[in-house]
Amino acid sequence: VSGAVMAQLIAYEPWGLAVDPLPGAVFHAVVAGSCWLRMPGRAPQHLMPGDVVLLPTNTPHDLVSSADARTDSLARFQDDTRLTPEGDMILQGPGAATRVLCAAYDYDHEVAHPLMSQLPPVLHIAAGMPGDDGGVAETLRLLALELGGRPPGSRAAVGRLIDVMLI
Repeated sequence: VSGAVMAQLIAYEPWGLAVDPLPGAVFHAVVAGSCWLRMPGRAPQHLMPGDVVLLPTNTPHDLVSSADARTDSLARFQDDTRLTPEGDMILQGPGAATRVLCAAYDYDHEVAHPLMSQLPPVLHIAAGMPGDDGGVAETLRLLALELGGRPPGSRAAVGRLIDVMLI
């Protein structure tokens, strides 16, 4: 398994992204604000700061500012001028801001896919979940710190922290 940051999303309401499926897995971690995860055949799920969702087989999904928000394709935004040189995706709007760390994983599909396909389409780790020793929150805090300031060596550190999030 190898991880790569797709983007740090900084979005101001109203906004919506339709994430097309890619080979592998994705995770989204809400750092600030809140958003909704919409998936076909499921009720929209409200995500709060500290929440992390893993989509092990990258089922098509939407990240939106409200349960009924309209979406634009993520691919359109990636080709757009909304990406900063650091890879942050900024969606301007008049409302409140939300910050989401988004990462993708690629894996050996012959070896890992049978395992990953046995997992539910979405795994939601809520902030402060009972039994959580704080490891997810601490890893998320370190990821946000590395991405926020871009200190020397942050690219290598972010890659390893993304691996830790999957584990």
